[in-house]
Amino acid sequence: MSILEVPTEILLQIFYNAVGDGPLQPGGTAVAIPISQVSSRWRQISLDCPSLWTDVRFPYGAYRPHSEMLGLLLDRTGGLSGTLPLTVVFNRPEPGWAGRMVDFWPLFRRMRDFCHRFEAIFAILPTPGIYEFNRALGQQNFPLLVHLHVVQSDNLAPVAVDFENAHFLKSFHLEHISYGSESRNTSASLRSMRFVNVRFVDLPVSLMHGLHELTITRSPLPFFNHANPLPQIALTSLILDGIASFGYPNELFQFLTSFEMPHLQNLEVAHLDNRLHLSSQLVQALQPPAIFPALRSVKFTSLDLSSVSAVFCHALPALDTLVLVDVNPHPLLSIFRDDFSLCPALTKVVLDGVPVQRGSNNK
Repeated sequence: MSILEVPTEILLQIFYNAVGDGPLQPGGTAVAIPISQVSSRWRQISLDCPSLWTDVRFPYGAYRPHSEMLGLLLDRTGGLSGTLPLTVVFNRPEPGWAGRMVDFWPLFRRMRDFCHRFEAIFAILPTPGIYEFNRALGQQNFPLLVHLHVVQSDNLAPVAVDFENAHFLKSFHLEHISYGSESRNTSASLRSMRFVNVRFVDLPVSLMHGLHELTITRSPLPFFNHANPLPQIALTSLILDGIASFGYPNELFQFLTSFEMPHLQNLEVAHLDNRLHLSSQLVQALQPPAIFPALRSVKFTSLDLSSVSAVFCHALPALDTLVLVDVNPHPLLSIFRDDFSLCPALTKVVLDGVPVQRGSNNK
């Protein structure tokens, strides 16, 4: 039977079992095809099934002078005029091999010709790679790009990235990357951003207008210019994990009160750097006059909530799930036991993994 008669799904499974890696992300369904592992034995499969090349990793050899890997990718997927969306992975965490520095520029420069076909980009690169990645691609148009995941793999000063022309970007993950003060994305269609080990100062509130999901991990908080009246943003999920205090006065309070969040449904705050100082700012921000009418789920980890009072609950009329991990719960649980009119929608309280019934004597 000719290979042309074999269903693509079967070929994909054969190819994956022979040379494939695991999914790009935990729980993902896309199969990453490492070009360097495509032996001549399986070359015909890739020639007859261009869909196998929609998800491609660029290994070390792709950055070598006169590498043909980029040409192979284009050949398998219809060339510059092809319409097949591409997911590409650049995984080159070290700046060199065998004592030689990697020249990232040639590969990224050639990729500018088919930016119109990128659907997702995952880049784990050292400082020189991130610099060349942004220099070559940061100002290009990306009409299909919906996922951008950029990680600076070393501990040097973060490099700024732009990508202001990815107008349909929905998921943005930045790890140890500078973003905002040097390069700002104000796309109204931006829906999700993730900041890790990043410092942001004096950002415009307009940066938040299109976001639906925001995660900030092991980083100082963005410092926004306050507007009057406070702008409303569409944020539905906010996760702050490992927030560091960098000496700005009331930085957490200022961040949470820089805008109104009427659509916020999920809030998670964990492992604040200055536990007592930042925890008190959190409690102060989550109480009237601030109101979070849609907030249904709250999770606090390793915080100090000793300053909580009944006023805190008036800002959370829709709260139905409260999860506390490594938190002094006495004031909060006492409040809920004493007054059932507070947070009337609350049906689930979990303390260090153990469900707590309202009206019980758990402390």
